[in-house]
Amino acid sequence: MRGIILITCMAIILYGCEGQLNAIQINGAIESKTPAAPLLTFAAGSYSPSLNRVPKLKIDGVVGGSEVKIFTNSDCTNEIASANALSTSVEITLPTQTPGQHDYYSKYIVAGKSSLCSPVLSYDLGNCPPEYVAVPKNENVDANADFCAMKYEAKNVGGVATSEAPNTPWINIHQVDAIAACDALNGINSVVNKYALISNEEWMALARNIEATTGNWDTGIVGSGHMNRGWSRGFFGEGDMNTWFASVSDSTCLFNHAVDNCAPAGPFHLKRTNILSNAEEIWDIGSNVIEVTSTTFNRVTDKPYSSGDGALVNDFRTLISIDTLVGTSDVFALKRWAPLGHPAYDSTYNVGEVYLGDTTVGGAIVRGGFYNGGIRSGVFAMDLSIGPTDTWFGMGFRCVYRP
Repeated sequence: MRGIILITCMAIILYGCEGQLNAIQINGAIESKTPAAPLLTFAAGSYSPSLNRVPKLKIDGVVGGSEVKIFTNSDCTNEIASANALSTSVEITLPTQTPGQHDYYSKYIVAGKSSLCSPVLSYDLGNCPPEYVAVPKNENVDANADFCAMKYEAKNVGGVATSEAPNTPWINIHQVDAIAACDALNGINSVVNKYALISNEEWMALARNIEATTGNWDTGIVGSGHMNRGWSRGFFGEGDMNTWFASVSDSTCLFNHAVDNCAPAGPFHLKRTNILSNAEEIWDIGSNVIEVTSTTFNRVTDKPYSSGDGALVNDFRTLISIDTLVGTSDVFALKRWAPLGHPAYDSTYNVGEVYLGDTTVGGAIVRGGFYNGGIRSGVFAMDLSIGPTDTWFGMGFRCVYRP
Protein backbone atom coordinates (compact mmCIF):
# COMPACT_ATOMS: atom_id res chain seq x y z
CA MET A 1 0.00 0.00 0.00
CA ARG A 2 2.84 2.36 0.87
CA GLY A 3 4.41 1.74 -2.54
CA ILE A 4 1.16 2.60 -4.26
CA ILE A 5 0.93 5.88 -2.35
CA LEU A 6 4.47 6.76 -3.32
CA ILE A 7 3.83 6.00 -6.99
CA THR A 8 0.64 8.07 -6.90
CA CYS A 9 2.46 11.07 -5.40
CA MET A 10 5.23 10.75 -7.96
CA ALA A 11 2.66 10.63 -10.71
CA ILE A 12 1.12 13.86 -9.44
CA ILE A 13 4.52 15.50 -9.57
CA LEU A 14 5.26 14.19 -13.04
CA TYR A 15 1.99 15.51 -14.35
CA GLY A 16 2.57 19.05 -13.12
CA CYS A 17 0.65 18.99 -9.85
CA GLU A 18 3.60 19.58 -7.60
CA GLY A 19 1.97 22.76 -6.34
CA GLN A 20 -0.17 20.49 -4.15
CA LEU A 21 2.89 19.27 -2.27
CA ASN A 22 5.80 21.08 -0.68
CA ALA A 23 7.90 17.96 -0.12
CA ILE A 24 8.07 14.24 -0.83
CA GLN A 25 9.62 11.49 1.26
CA ILE A 26 12.05 9.26 -0.61
CA ASN A 27 14.06 6.68 1.36
CA GLY A 28 13.45 8.65 4.53
CA ALA A 29 14.73 12.02 3.14
CA ILE A 30 12.68 15.15 2.58
CA GLU A 31 13.20 16.76 -0.84
CA SER A 32 11.97 20.37 -0.99
CA LYS A 33 9.94 21.32 -4.03
CA THR A 34 9.69 25.07 -3.27
CA PRO A 35 12.88 27.13 -3.70
CA ALA A 36 14.07 28.79 -0.50
CA ALA A 37 13.27 32.44 0.17
CA PRO A 38 15.89 34.97 -0.97
CA LEU A 39 17.63 37.42 1.35
CA LEU A 40 16.43 41.02 0.93
CA THR A 41 18.68 43.90 2.07
CA PHE A 42 19.52 47.47 1.07
CA ALA A 43 22.03 47.93 -1.73
CA ALA A 44 25.06 50.14 -1.18
CA GLY A 45 23.99 53.76 -0.82
CA SER A 46 20.50 52.93 0.40
CA TYR A 47 19.55 52.66 4.08
CA SER A 48 16.78 53.36 6.56
CA PRO A 49 15.76 55.87 7.81
CA SER A 50 16.40 57.96 4.72
CA LEU A 51 15.17 60.78 2.50
CA ASN A 52 15.87 58.83 -0.70
CA ARG A 53 12.63 58.36 -2.61
CA VAL A 54 14.10 55.81 -5.03
CA PRO A 55 15.88 53.27 -2.79
CA LYS A 56 17.81 50.36 -4.26
CA LEU A 57 17.40 46.86 -2.83
CA LYS A 58 19.75 43.89 -3.05
CA ILE A 59 18.42 40.36 -3.32
CA ASP A 60 20.80 37.48 -2.58
CA GLY A 61 20.24 33.73 -2.78
CA VAL A 62 18.45 33.73 -6.12
CA VAL A 63 19.20 31.61 -9.19
CA GLY A 64 20.86 32.89 -12.33
CA GLY A 65 18.26 33.24 -15.07
CA SER A 66 15.39 33.66 -12.61
CA GLU A 67 12.96 36.55 -12.50
CA VAL A 68 13.20 38.41 -9.19
CA LYS A 69 10.28 40.46 -7.91
CA ILE A 70 9.65 42.99 -5.13
CA PHE A 71 6.31 43.16 -3.33
CA THR A 72 4.70 45.28 -0.62
CA ASN A 73 2.72 42.53 1.11
CA SER A 74 3.76 39.41 3.01
CA ASP A 75 2.10 36.92 0.65
CA CYS A 76 3.99 38.42 -2.29
CA THR A 77 1.07 39.36 -4.52
CA ASN A 78 1.36 43.16 -4.79
CA GLU A 79 4.31 43.53 -7.14
CA ILE A 80 6.07 46.92 -7.55
CA ALA A 81 9.35 46.06 -9.31
CA SER A 82 11.22 43.19 -10.97
CA ALA A 83 14.49 42.29 -12.69
CA ASN A 84 16.18 39.29 -14.24
CA ALA A 85 19.03 37.80 -12.24
CA LEU A 86 22.27 36.97 -14.04
CA SER A 87 23.79 35.35 -10.96
CA THR A 88 22.86 34.55 -7.38
CA SER A 89 22.49 38.25 -6.58
CA VAL A 90 20.64 41.15 -8.19
CA GLU A 91 19.90 44.79 -7.36
CA ILE A 92 16.59 46.50 -8.08
CA THR A 93 15.88 50.24 -7.93
CA LEU A 94 12.34 50.86 -6.76
CA PRO A 95 9.95 53.37 -8.34
CA THR A 96 9.53 56.69 -6.53
CA GLN A 97 8.18 56.10 -3.04
CA THR A 98 6.03 58.39 -0.89
CA PRO A 99 7.13 59.50 2.60
CA GLY A 100 6.22 57.11 5.40
CA GLN A 101 6.85 53.53 6.51
CA HIS A 102 7.21 50.90 3.78
CA ASP A 103 7.54 47.10 3.98
CA TYR A 104 9.15 45.15 1.16
CA TYR A 105 9.30 41.42 0.36
CA SER A 106 10.87 39.46 -2.47
CA LYS A 107 10.69 36.14 -4.26
CA TYR A 108 12.09 34.72 -7.47
CA ILE A 109 10.70 32.45 -10.18
CA VAL A 110 12.82 29.81 -11.89
CA ALA A 111 11.68 27.09 -14.28
CA GLY A 112 8.10 28.01 -13.50
CA LYS A 113 8.53 27.57 -9.75
CA SER A 114 8.15 30.43 -7.26
CA SER A 115 10.38 30.63 -4.21
CA LEU A 116 9.11 31.29 -0.74
CA CYS A 117 8.53 34.95 0.12
CA SER A 118 11.43 36.63 1.88
CA PRO A 119 11.28 38.09 5.38
CA VAL A 120 10.21 41.73 5.53
CA LEU A 121 12.61 44.64 4.92
CA SER A 122 11.24 47.89 6.37
CA TYR A 123 12.00 51.34 4.98
CA ASP A 124 11.36 54.60 6.82
CA LEU A 125 11.19 57.42 4.28
CA GLY A 126 11.25 60.93 5.69
CA ASN A 127 10.03 64.15 4.14
CA CYS A 128 11.46 67.65 3.77
CA PRO A 129 9.57 70.91 4.39
CA PRO A 130 8.66 73.01 1.34
CA GLU A 131 11.64 74.74 -0.28
CA TYR A 132 14.12 72.46 1.50
CA VAL A 133 16.18 69.84 -0.35
CA ALA A 134 17.09 66.34 0.80
CA VAL A 135 20.83 65.82 1.40
CA PRO A 136 22.23 62.27 1.71
CA LYS A 137 24.28 61.51 4.80
CA ASN A 138 28.05 61.20 4.62
CA GLU A 139 29.53 59.35 7.56
CA ASN A 140 33.05 60.12 6.32
CA VAL A 141 32.53 63.73 7.40
CA ASP A 142 30.47 62.85 10.50
CA ALA A 143 27.14 63.76 8.94
CA ASN A 144 25.56 60.51 10.10
CA ALA A 145 21.97 60.97 8.94
CA ASP A 146 20.14 62.37 5.95
CA PHE A 147 18.92 65.94 6.46
CA CYS A 148 17.04 68.68 4.66
CA ALA A 149 18.74 71.99 3.83
CA MET A 150 17.14 75.26 2.80
CA LYS A 151 17.06 75.40 -0.98
CA TYR A 152 17.86 79.12 -0.79
CA GLU A 153 19.85 81.21 1.65
CA ALA A 154 17.61 82.26 4.55
CA LYS A 155 15.46 85.35 3.91
CA ASN A 156 13.97 87.55 6.60
CA VAL A 157 10.20 87.37 6.14
CA GLY A 158 8.61 89.18 9.07
CA GLY A 159 11.39 88.02 11.37
CA VAL A 160 11.04 84.38 10.30
CA ALA A 161 13.92 82.56 8.60
CA THR A 162 12.39 81.53 5.28
CA SER A 163 13.64 79.57 2.27
CA GLU A 164 12.20 81.33 -0.77
CA ALA A 165 13.29 82.52 -4.21
CA PRO A 166 12.50 86.28 -3.98
CA ASN A 167 14.46 88.94 -2.08
CA THR A 168 18.01 89.27 -0.87
CA PRO A 169 19.43 87.09 1.93
CA TRP A 170 19.07 87.85 5.63
CA ILE A 171 22.39 89.55 6.47
CA ASN A 172 24.10 91.33 9.39
CA ILE A 173 23.29 88.43 11.66
CA HIS A 174 25.83 86.67 13.88
CA GLN A 175 26.07 82.99 14.75
CA VAL A 176 24.20 83.24 18.06
CA ASP A 177 21.20 84.96 16.46
CA ALA A 178 21.28 82.66 13.41
CA ILE A 179 21.08 79.67 15.74
CA ALA A 180 18.09 81.28 17.47
CA ALA A 181 16.38 82.13 14.16
CA CYS A 182 16.57 78.52 12.97
CA ASP A 183 15.57 77.14 16.36
CA ALA A 184 12.48 79.39 16.35
CA LEU A 185 11.17 77.40 13.37
CA ASN A 186 10.52 74.48 15.74
CA GLY A 187 7.92 76.43 17.68
CA ILE A 188 6.45 77.98 14.55
CA ASN A 189 5.98 74.53 13.01
CA SER A 190 4.98 72.77 16.28
CA VAL A 191 7.92 70.35 16.27
CA VAL A 192 10.76 69.70 18.70
CA ASN A 193 14.47 69.66 17.83
CA LYS A 194 13.93 69.34 14.09
CA TYR A 195 15.07 72.72 12.77
CA ALA A 196 18.60 74.03 13.41
CA LEU A 197 21.37 76.13 11.91
CA ILE A 198 23.42 74.02 9.49
CA SER A 199 26.52 72.48 11.09
CA ASN A 200 29.93 72.34 9.47
CA GLU A 201 29.56 68.55 9.20
CA GLU A 202 26.32 68.98 7.27
CA TRP A 203 27.94 71.62 5.07
CA MET A 204 30.72 69.17 4.26
CA ALA A 205 28.20 66.44 3.36
CA LEU A 206 26.53 68.92 1.03
CA ALA A 207 29.81 70.19 -0.49
CA ARG A 208 31.27 66.74 -1.09
CA ASN A 209 28.02 65.57 -2.65
CA ILE A 210 28.18 68.54 -5.02
CA GLU A 211 31.84 67.79 -5.75
CA ALA A 212 31.03 64.15 -6.63
CA THR A 213 28.13 64.99 -8.99
CA THR A 214 29.04 65.33 -12.66
CA GLY A 215 26.59 68.15 -13.39
CA ASN A 216 28.62 70.52 -11.23
CA TRP A 217 31.73 70.26 -13.45
CA ASP A 218 32.03 72.09 -16.76
CA THR A 219 33.39 68.98 -18.51
CA GLY A 220 30.77 66.64 -17.04
CA ILE A 221 33.64 64.68 -15.48
CA VAL A 222 34.33 64.88 -11.75
CA GLY A 223 37.79 66.35 -11.12
CA SER A 224 38.25 67.56 -14.69
CA GLY A 225 37.94 71.24 -15.59
CA HIS A 226 36.26 73.33 -12.92
CA MET A 227 33.16 73.57 -10.77
CA ASN A 228 30.69 76.45 -10.79
CA ARG A 229 30.85 79.01 -7.97
CA GLY A 230 27.80 81.19 -8.62
CA TRP A 231 27.17 84.90 -7.95
CA SER A 232 30.82 85.81 -7.40
CA ARG A 233 32.19 88.12 -10.11
CA GLY A 234 35.39 89.48 -8.58
CA PHE A 235 38.69 91.11 -9.37
CA PHE A 236 40.46 87.79 -8.66
CA GLY A 237 38.76 85.93 -11.47
CA GLU A 238 36.83 88.16 -13.82
CA GLY A 239 38.77 91.44 -13.46
CA ASP A 240 35.60 93.26 -12.36
CA MET A 241 33.35 92.78 -9.36
CA ASN A 242 29.78 92.77 -8.14
CA THR A 243 28.79 95.42 -5.62
CA TRP A 244 25.83 93.61 -4.05
CA PHE A 245 24.02 90.33 -3.61
CA ALA A 246 21.63 88.67 -6.02
CA SER A 247 18.08 89.88 -5.32
CA VAL A 248 16.16 86.96 -6.79
CA SER A 249 16.75 83.24 -7.25
CA ASP A 250 14.83 81.89 -10.24
CA SER A 251 15.36 80.92 -13.88
CA THR A 252 15.75 84.58 -14.94
CA CYS A 253 18.77 84.94 -12.64
CA LEU A 254 20.53 81.61 -13.03
CA PHE A 255 23.91 83.08 -14.09
CA ASN A 256 25.90 86.10 -12.87
CA HIS A 257 26.83 86.98 -16.44
CA ALA A 258 27.84 90.64 -15.83
CA VAL A 259 28.52 92.94 -12.88
CA ASP A 260 25.44 92.99 -10.62
CA ASN A 261 23.51 91.49 -13.50
CA CYS A 262 21.94 88.10 -13.99
CA ALA A 263 20.55 86.15 -16.90
CA PRO A 264 19.11 82.72 -17.72
CA ALA A 265 22.37 81.81 -19.50
CA GLY A 266 26.04 82.63 -19.07
CA PRO A 267 29.51 81.26 -18.21
CA PHE A 268 29.34 77.90 -16.46
CA HIS A 269 31.52 78.94 -13.53
CA LEU A 270 29.05 81.73 -12.67
CA LYS A 271 26.03 79.44 -12.52
CA ARG A 272 24.28 79.79 -9.16
CA THR A 273 22.72 76.35 -8.73
CA ASN A 274 24.23 72.98 -7.92
CA ILE A 275 22.79 69.52 -8.45
CA LEU A 276 22.96 66.82 -5.80
CA SER A 277 23.35 63.09 -6.41
CA ASN A 278 19.60 62.65 -5.84
CA ALA A 279 18.82 65.26 -8.55
CA GLU A 280 17.82 67.92 -5.98
CA GLU A 281 18.79 71.50 -6.87
CA ILE A 282 20.19 74.00 -4.36
CA TRP A 283 21.04 77.69 -4.77
CA ASP A 284 24.05 79.83 -3.80
CA ILE A 285 26.15 77.30 -1.89
CA GLY A 286 29.34 78.48 -3.59
CA SER A 287 28.77 82.21 -3.17
CA ASN A 288 26.45 85.22 -2.76
CA VAL A 289 26.71 85.67 1.03
CA ILE A 290 29.09 83.72 3.22
CA GLU A 291 27.09 81.48 5.56
CA VAL A 292 27.75 80.98 9.25
CA THR A 293 27.41 77.44 10.59
CA SER A 294 26.57 76.30 14.12
CA THR A 295 30.07 74.87 14.62
CA THR A 296 32.58 76.67 16.82
CA PHE A 297 36.30 76.29 17.48
CA ASN A 298 39.01 77.65 19.76
CA ARG A 299 40.65 80.46 17.82
CA VAL A 300 43.94 80.10 19.74
CA THR A 301 44.53 76.34 19.57
CA ASP A 302 42.35 75.02 16.75
CA LYS A 303 43.36 76.97 13.65
CA PRO A 304 45.28 75.21 10.90
CA TYR A 305 48.65 76.58 9.88
CA SER A 306 50.06 77.27 6.45
CA SER A 307 52.24 74.55 5.01
CA GLY A 308 55.05 76.80 3.87
CA ASP A 309 56.12 78.69 7.00
CA GLY A 310 54.20 77.16 9.90
CA ALA A 311 52.79 80.56 10.88
CA LEU A 312 49.17 81.64 11.12
CA VAL A 313 48.18 83.74 8.13
CA ASN A 314 46.10 86.88 7.67
CA ASP A 315 45.26 86.45 4.02
CA PHE A 316 43.37 84.10 1.74
CA ARG A 317 45.13 80.82 1.07
CA THR A 318 44.33 78.07 -1.39
CA LEU A 319 43.10 74.84 0.10
CA ILE A 320 46.28 73.05 -0.93
CA SER A 321 48.44 75.44 1.14
CA ILE A 322 46.82 74.57 4.47
CA ASP A 323 48.10 71.88 6.81
CA THR A 324 45.85 69.61 8.81
CA LEU A 325 48.16 69.96 11.81
CA VAL A 326 46.53 72.12 14.50
CA GLY A 327 48.40 71.30 17.67
CA THR A 328 46.51 68.84 19.85
CA SER A 329 43.14 69.42 18.13
CA ASP A 330 41.71 67.64 15.09
CA VAL A 331 39.01 70.25 14.46
CA PHE A 332 40.40 70.93 11.01
CA ALA A 333 41.27 67.46 9.90
CA LEU A 334 40.65 67.00 6.17
CA LYS A 335 37.11 65.76 6.69
CA ARG A 336 36.26 69.12 8.27
CA TRP A 337 37.06 71.31 5.29
CA ALA A 338 38.73 69.64 2.29
CA PRO A 339 37.31 68.30 -0.99
CA LEU A 340 37.47 64.56 -1.55
CA GLY A 341 39.91 65.33 -4.38
CA HIS A 342 42.31 67.21 -2.09
CA PRO A 343 45.15 68.08 -2.65
CA ALA A 344 44.62 67.97 -6.42
CA TYR A 345 42.33 71.02 -6.52
CA ASP A 346 43.77 74.52 -6.41
CA SER A 347 41.73 77.70 -6.85
CA THR A 348 41.40 77.22 -10.60
CA TYR A 349 38.97 74.39 -9.88
CA ASN A 350 36.64 76.93 -8.20
CA VAL A 351 36.48 74.99 -4.95
CA GLY A 352 37.15 78.17 -2.96
CA GLU A 353 39.88 79.45 -0.66
CA VAL A 354 40.37 79.77 3.11
CA TYR A 355 40.73 82.95 5.15
CA LEU A 356 42.28 82.12 8.50
CA GLY A 357 42.99 85.29 10.45
CA ASP A 358 45.30 85.22 13.46
CA THR A 359 44.63 83.90 16.97
CA THR A 360 42.88 87.11 18.07
CA VAL A 361 39.86 86.60 15.84
CA GLY A 362 37.41 83.85 14.94
CA GLY A 363 35.56 81.07 16.71
CA ALA A 364 32.65 80.41 14.33
CA ILE A 365 33.12 78.33 11.18
CA VAL A 366 31.79 80.25 8.18
CA ARG A 367 31.46 78.58 4.77
CA GLY A 368 30.93 79.48 1.12
CA GLY A 369 32.09 82.50 -0.86
CA PHE A 370 30.92 86.08 -1.08
CA TYR A 371 29.26 88.06 -3.85
CA ASN A 372 32.50 89.47 -5.36
CA GLY A 373 34.99 86.87 -4.20
CA GLY A 374 36.03 85.65 -7.64
CA ILE A 375 38.17 82.50 -7.45
CA ARG A 376 38.19 82.78 -3.67
CA SER A 377 34.55 81.66 -3.70
CA GLY A 378 33.34 78.07 -3.96
CA VAL A 379 31.47 75.37 -2.07
CA PHE A 380 34.54 74.55 0.08
CA ALA A 381 35.46 78.19 0.85
CA MET A 382 35.92 78.85 4.57
CA ASP A 383 36.40 81.90 6.81
CA LEU A 384 37.83 81.47 10.31
CA SER A 385 38.13 85.14 11.25
CA ILE A 386 34.57 85.67 12.50
CA GLY A 387 33.47 85.13 16.09
CA PRO A 388 30.11 83.88 17.40
CA THR A 389 28.84 87.42 18.07
CA ASP A 390 30.46 89.14 15.07
CA THR A 391 28.19 90.47 12.34
CA TRP A 392 29.07 91.41 8.79
CA PHE A 393 26.93 92.86 6.02
CA GLY A 394 28.06 90.05 3.72
CA MET A 395 27.21 87.14 6.06
CA GLY A 396 23.97 85.19 6.14
CA PHE A 397 22.92 81.66 7.05
CA ARG A 398 20.93 78.57 6.09
CA CYS A 399 18.74 76.34 8.29
CA VAL A 400 18.37 72.58 8.13
CA TYR A 401 15.58 70.21 9.08
CA ARG A 402 16.53 66.88 10.65
CA PRO A 403 13.70 64.32 10.23
